[in-house]
Amino acid sequence: MKAKLIISNIAFIVALFFMIGGGIYSIPGFILIAAYLILLTFFFTKYVKRSFLNKHSALLYLFLFYVLLTSGFDINTCISLFTTFLACILLPVKQEIIGNNAKYVKIEKLFFFITIGIMMYYCYKSLLLLNENPMALRLLISEEKDDTIVVGGGYALPYSMSLLCPFLLYGSQRIGEKLYKCAIYIVIAAGTLLVLRSLYTTALMIIFFGYLLVAMKKISAKNRALVLLFGVIVLFSFIQLLPHIANYFLNQDSNVVGRRLTEINNIINSTSGGDDDGDFTSRIKLTMSSIMTFLDNPIFGVGPSVHYDYFEMEKIGIGSHAQWFDIFAIYGIFALLLVSFLINAAKKISNNNYSLILFIILGFLNPVFSFTIVFTAFYIAPLLNFLWPANKHYDE
Repeated sequence: MKAKLIISNIAFIVALFFMIGGGIYSIPGFILIAAYLILLTFFFTKYVKRSFLNKHSALLYLFLFYVLLTSGFDINTCISLFTTFLACILLPVKQEIIGNNAKYVKIEKLFFFITIGIMMYYCYKSLLLLNENPMALRLLISEEKDDTIVVGGGYALPYSMSLLCPFLLYGSQRIGEKLYKCAIYIVIAAGTLLVLRSLYTTALMIIFFGYLLVAMKKISAKNRALVLLFGVIVLFSFIQLLPHIANYFLNQDSNVVGRRLTEINNIINSTSGGDDDGDFTSRIKLTMSSIMTFLDNPIFGVGPSVHYDYFEMEKIGIGSHAQWFDIFAIYGIFALLLVSFLINAAKKISNNNYSLILFIILGFLNPVFSFTIVFTAFYIAPLLNFLWPANKHYDE
């Protein structure tokens, strides 16, 4: 069992290199990742119980068949599907091995931090780019279309780390391992540094929701919905009123605060596509665009061949900023097959309701579907079992 768990983690890390390394868009790169994933599929199918081939998994197989049938075997679409399939086929392995047995948590922690280390390397490269030009990451996407740094550090790390920060911080108060606790704080510091330096609006929102959910553990169940609604209103109200608050301070004798708020507002607008007057409706417009595109093409969607090409997606009305809505706009009603599989897989692998809530929230906020949502399902959902123990023996 221990060997299977280690192999499943190593396989995911290898796939991580395929995803954020160079050459995945080339024919040789595609052949390599396809061969790797096919061999891995046969290896794990041999060891996984027959329950893996159940009605639940049939949702994923039907979805893969539909997309490949309608996409004309587009290379980028195939890479996205193979990557998703890798994580999905390994989830039952981890579920079977971990179960309610806490003795494997050390292995999970080890590979979790190995993966974070890989991402931090790209985070460092992202920071170097940001020091040269605050919009360098955007330029990499729009001009060079080089996702190596962008996916590895520019987007995936701040999103994942800002999501993990409050929960790892909460968990470290329960787990007394000094080395693990120090590693957590280092990861939090590195992730927060990139978030504050780049000020991605998505990352900021995830941080807000994360700490809100942590706070809600001490709030009665009947008041949690009201607290969450209040938090959402406060967050968007602050962003909407930010330019007016900055102008107020700029009119005072001391305008240091006003200048700083203006800088934050400008960065928010530039990274979210907002208007110069501070209007933050752009992200909502992008989300609504995907919803309307789905309503116009509810059965088959606009087709998966545009996946991975941001500009093509933008032309046909896909906002690329709310993946649950985006994949419905792309795949139509057939997206239910994939969404149902992913949500059920995240639910089954963790007995903690908060991991499922985070998984769903991330799907509404995050534009990097093929990496970060899979990362969440693969690592965050199982890990939360041990950070928020459901049974007493987890604390041992």
